[in-house]
Amino acid sequence: MDDIKEQETEENNNEVATTLIKKTETHDNSHADKTKYGIVEASIQEENEDATNCNCGIVPEKNMIEITPANENVLEETGSVGKYVFAAGKLTPEFPSENIKREFNRVIGLPQNTQPSDAQFYDALKDNKNFYLTKSLCWIFEIGGIESYVVVPKNSGQLTTFINILNKQVGTEITTSNSNDDSGSMYFDTIVGKLGPMAPPEMCNGRTLPLLKAYRLENETVTDFVSFMNAETKLDTALLTNLFLNLITLIDNDGSSDEHRAVNSLVFNSVDLYRLLGDTLPNSSSNTQIFPFKGVTAKSVDGSDGRKKVEVVFQYENPVTSAQEYLNGQVDVTDMFPFVSGSIATGKP
Repeated sequence: MDDIKEQETEENNNEVATTLIKKTETHDNSHADKTKYGIVEASIQEENEDATNCNCGIVPEKNMIEITPANENVLEETGSVGKYVFAAGKLTPEFPSENIKREFNRVIGLPQNTQPSDAQFYDALKDNKNFYLTKSLCWIFEIGGIESYVVVPKNSGQLTTFINILNKQVGTEITTSNSNDDSGSMYFDTIVGKLGPMAPPEMCNGRTLPLLKAYRLENETVTDFVSFMNAETKLDTALLTNLFLNLITLIDNDGSSDEHRAVNSLVFNSVDLYRLLGDTLPNSSSNTQIFPFKGVTAKSVDGSDGRKKVEVVFQYENPVTSAQEYLNGQVDVTDMFPFVSGSIATGKP
């Protein structure tokens, strides 16, 4: 998994906290957590619109998808730029107009009123001769089946990334409502980026969604995620799958508030969260019972070092003892990539 470099800080430190996400209370703690991605920094590549440099058929190593910053001009037009996003969902290509849809379907031989599948999009767009179509599409990030953001790729490197993600979206997208289904073929996309103004209606066939400049985009299956956590924690894969699928039910959000970013980063990045939860249960392949989470609460707190932090508390019922238990941790959300400030610990803060 490649590291990406970022050197931006958020100016507005006075944003009022919104505690959102389900039932429970609040918390606190200290010591560095090992995350899935380690430290992520920023790097900017030169924009290159030349179709010959698309390399659309090349899939980046493993599941890590590297994204370069989108063209600043679109995102810097209004004062609404600045909030960061960490969200989970699905990246989907869309036609900005009927004209582009008809041309696309003509090229790949589909009836004019047919919506191409992800596989058909990928097969067509990976061919450099169709790069003019690639540049004409708009890209939507859906969360729980709801269109939430217009993601703005403005150079060929980013477009290659988006195309390759279509090739990885095999199986069923995992959502908060289907997380207890058969998880073997389930996948999810996660995106970290910077929020921009609303997209103009002509940009994406009348949609007026917030623009999102993507800095990191990743596609992963539940199996891949569990395999990674198994290697790091040595916990049984059945137990880890159980934990992950039940944690997913707690993150029905768009990832745009500091509180949501903190919770989402723990669920998708934090090795220590899974290790500590696993330590409370029998490490047995027969342990496939539902892990009964009662909720999660996130609350902005004042950091003594002047940085923005969020306290997160997970409440759950121990399926072995039936006791009400808690895990708590503090997440630094000052900059684009949240990280655990201190450590995750058992109990209330």
